[in-house]
Amino acid sequence: MKTELDVCLGKVGTPVGKLVFVRNGPRMFTQFAYFQSWLEDEEMFNVSPDLTPALTYQ
Repeated sequence: MKTELDVCLGKVGTPVGKLVFVRNGPRMFTQFAYFQSWLEDEEMFNVSPDLTPALTYQ
């Protein structure tokens, strides 16, 4: 099972990235990737200290 969610911030709902949840039998994991538009935004910040500002899933 794979579930994908767009992550948005604030009242305006600014798109920040995509969160993916995968369940494969007993194994479960999540991945996150920033959207290009968020990385180019002047107000961009990391939503988690564990995440680097990158388009690739982490």
